[in-house]
Amino acid sequence: MKPVRIFFFLTALLMGRYTIHAQNLIGLSGDGLVVMDLSTCKYNILDTQVNYNGAYMGFSTFDQKLHRYIWESHPDSTGKDEIGVADAVTGKILNIYVTPNHTFSEIEYDATNQMLYGMGDEKFTRMDLTTGKITTIATFSSSFNEVQGVTCFDPVSETYFYQAGYTVDTSLLCMINAKTGIRNMVKIPNMMMLEYSVSTGKIYGIKQFALASYDWKKNVYSVLNSNIGYYFSQGMSTFDEKNKQYVILGADSNHNNFIYKVNVMTGAETTCSTPIGYFFNPEVDYGDTISSGSKDTTSKDTDTTALYGPLVIYPNPATGNRINVSMEGFTPGSALYVGLYNSQGICVQTRELAAPGTSSLSFPVPGPLNPGLYLITITDGKLKKTGRFLSSE
Repeated sequence: MKPVRIFFFLTALLMGRYTIHAQNLIGLSGDGLVVMDLSTCKYNILDTQVNYNGAYMGFSTFDQKLHRYIWESHPDSTGKDEIGVADAVTGKILNIYVTPNHTFSEIEYDATNQMLYGMGDEKFTRMDLTTGKITTIATFSSSFNEVQGVTCFDPVSETYFYQAGYTVDTSLLCMINAKTGIRNMVKIPNMMMLEYSVSTGKIYGIKQFALASYDWKKNVYSVLNSNIGYYFSQGMSTFDEKNKQYVILGADSNHNNFIYKVNVMTGAETTCSTPIGYFFNPEVDYGDTISSGSKDTTSKDTDTTALYGPLVIYPNPATGNRINVSMEGFTPGSALYVGLYNSQGICVQTRELAAPGTSSLSFPVPGPLNPGLYLITITDGKLKKTGRFLSSE
């Protein structure tokens, strides 16, 4: 299936800078890569290097581990497709991978294995983002081609989902094992703009003007909210794991653009207004707040922020060969495992140490570090925290 490109006319606005933190909505615009704080609806331009010119509708994904926005485009200058990777904090482009035209589409990312998966030319394919190597996993019949922008991914079971044809009432949901390439199919009530939630284990999507869910392991379909009064474009959806919100870019009957948020546990609706053409191919950076384990965390009483949260790192940007990290929440004397990663996801240091009885920990880093963005993860097996810092050396 040949993807459709879409272009927007937009109104440029002057916006003030604000602090970047978790639960940000990241997306494309004609002005550059844009970000919105979903809790306050404030938005800003991160960087002007990236825009939606040539971008395919619905072809984006996000690396929650290293906080990278990933999208696909077809620049007229190359005649080939490109997979772009940008830092979600600075907006800077980290890498561009050139791929054969229409052979690697409908992208979804597995942050644990650093693998990008996609469909195209009747093939299920993966790309190793550490090397750029593309491998075909399976080839399928053309009678079950994917519907553009209707894909999602379960990182726990490593299952890639896509819709392969639909009627007004039903659609065919295909499920591919990302390791083996084995595909299964099931007919379900029609759902568009699919998003998978790790925390609930369900697939969410739009059926006409209703938000619906599908538990693919139990084969249970439910309508959650039937009062969505907005118009949506295919592929313009994402999911906020921390707040369990289905998030979608839409417009009302007067063509005013909104970021529409529906809590999948309560059905509560909230909106954020946005300029026309902003947040094309939206993705949520929810800041490592959700476990990727298979444990059921659907209870409303589960306090995910107590188990997963940000680290405070200073000085930032880092200078010298030591950094200081906040130890809030860790039990003094407990065994800690520390990992340091560069912006490409390569581990540059691991350490095992005991949590101090103080509020912060100072430890050495391998030096000199190359200038750029780095990610630190610290865990004691129960509590996990993640932070980012810039190296100026």
